[in-house]
Amino acid sequence: MKKLLVLAVLLSIAPVCPGAIQNFTISATGAQETPPNGSGAAGGGIASFDSAANTISVSLFFAGLSAPATASHIHVGPPGVAGPVIVSFVPFTPAATAGSIVGGPLAFPVANIPDLFAGATYFNIHNSVFPGGEIRGQLVPVPEPATVGLLALGTLAFLSRRRGVAYAGG
Repeated sequence: MKKLLVLAVLLSIAPVCPGAIQNFTISATGAQETPPNGSGAAGGGIASFDSAANTISVSLFFAGLSAPATASHIHVGPPGVAGPVIVSFVPFTPAATAGSIVGGPLAFPVANIPDLFAGATYFNIHNSVFPGGEIRGQLVPVPEPATVGLLALGTLAFLSRRRGVAYAGG
């Protein structure tokens, strides 16, 4: 049991592998815009950040826009707060009310990496009806398999230890 606990601790303090890819989910709606709007449009996808190259790529599908998309960007800002553009996906944005935005890798500002991992960046699709953005979705980190494995290992160690204490006292 002690070996399992020591292994869990060692794995949790191991340095992150350089060049790791971290994925983020994006679920975009008009209700997340600042201020929220009544748009029935929606979008969803994944952004992938490469920590070795400080680049980001996006693969996102959208539908139901009230007018053809004119731009799409990653902005810095926590939920409910509008912020400036930090990465533009305009070259990959189709002038359509439904479609996909697949682009990158594009340079990601080093100064905004902490914002990315803190959930304070969002993807926005703009058009002529909603020039400030019709749909918005925060970039939400997806736990890495190793992180999920460590959590499971730690939980097992905790439960095993707790179970042993209960029997010792019973």
